[in-house]
Amino acid sequence: MLWLITATGYAQFGPFTTDSIPVVEDEVVFTYRFTGNLNKEEIQKRTHYYLDHELDPYSGAFLKNTQDSVVCKIIDYLEIESTLLHVFGMYMTYDMKLLFKDGLCDLTISHIIFMEKSHFERQEKTSRNLYFQEFTGKEIKRDCEKPEDLFC
Repeated sequence: MLWLITATGYAQFGPFTTDSIPVVEDEVVFTYRFTGNLNKEEIQKRTHYYLDHELDPYSGAFLKNTQDSVVCKIIDYLEIESTLLHVFGMYMTYDMKLLFKDGLCDLTISHIIFMEKSHFERQEKTSRNLYFQEFTGKEIKRDCEKPEDLFC
């Protein structure tokens, strides 16, 4: 899926700012359109190869998989800060939707939720719900507007 990897390298055109985080209907939603000279079947084939062999999340599951689209639930670990004595990380859960058409693929990342690393890992070890605090993408964006915040 070289065309997808190459295109993502050009998705960020300027320096990252909190203003560059897109909010749609009170939710952080990232979208990108990949274009190329491939038919829908070839785009779908390359996307599946990327999802199965190159994307390396903590965990993931297909929620929908048709000729026209793929919807996945992804959990990724993000290392925010690492020093010799301390590592601060968060787990990010999100939905990734890919819509296929001849010559293009629309990617949408939505339903973004963050949980602090130790809380997520404690929750994973038990079958009962421990009700740890989760942060939406919008809450993280809002907190990034304050310079003293730990997340940014």
